[in-house]
Amino acid sequence: MVLHRNPLVCLSSCTSMYTILGRKFYTAIDTNYLAKNQCRRMEIITDKMIQLNKHNPRIMHVRYDDLVREGTDMIEAIYKRFGYTYSSEFHNKATSWLNSNPQGKHGRHKYSCEKYGLDKNGLKEKFSKYAATFDIDLDNFS
Repeated sequence: MVLHRNPLVCLSSCTSMYTILGRKFYTAIDTNYLAKNQCRRMEIITDKMIQLNKHNPRIMHVRYDDLVREGTDMIEAIYKRFGYTYSSEFHNKATSWLNSNPQGKHGRHKYSCEKYGLDKNGLKEKFSKYAATFDIDLDNFS
């Protein structure tokens, strides 16, 4: 199973996370350089995803937004796709966990492309083939 999420969201989130972690070890961090480096890495990763072939029967492609929206229904589909047993006990435990741990439970982590000197429109163009291949909405920042 390969999980797909808006690369602009991933890029901003990863840059933010690496900036926060880096502050523990460095006195100064060039966040714009870090973001550009992350962007290059994200380009390599998304190109590899496209090469994996969306239609390869051995790979199940799942959009992050679908997983969040559909919850246990998507988890059940993943289990069935790979031949795993999806019991009512597992369903109940997964439902309980999801209900107890909603997205944003501990607050929202706010980040943006612009905060790190990245041009959102340029990034949309850069990742347009990936977005088209896996039906990713580059305007959805959830």
